[in-house]
Amino acid sequence: MLTNADITLYSRRMNLQTKQAGYISLVIEHVSWYSSCDVTAVAGGLVSSDTYRIRIPEKAFIDGKPALDGYLSPSDYQAEPEGHWTVENGDYFCLGKGPEIDKPSDLGKYHLIYGQVRSLRDNRRGGLPHIRIEGWR
Repeated sequence: MLTNADITLYSRRMNLQTKQAGYISLVIEHVSWYSSCDVTAVAGGLVSSDTYRIRIPEKAFIDGKPALDGYLSPSDYQAEPEGHWTVENGDYFCLGKGPEIDKPSDLGKYHLIYGQVRSLRDNRRGGLPHIRIEGWR
């Protein structure tokens, strides 16, 4: 699989001390990034949106460690979050190494290419193991 980018995932997590939702950032290096512009006809005109497909392969890294080694499905992550990571629908991502954020609207302030996770597939079985994320903005 051709890897052409690094990404930052922003996972929404509840801060147990402040009881406020916040975002934890996670930089993943050596992923496959594909983007396209989709146009849809609606009453009164056309609407365009950017669509993103991200594949996190075996050769992707988080802090120098293989990314897939620490991945757990969202349901498994709830039981064992320490030392692991996950991604869920509703999380955010940006192209490259992004900043720390308090809320998703902060991403727009930095003029980043970013989107929201809308679909997730665990394709770690088979000849080309990877996690596939689809999203749009």
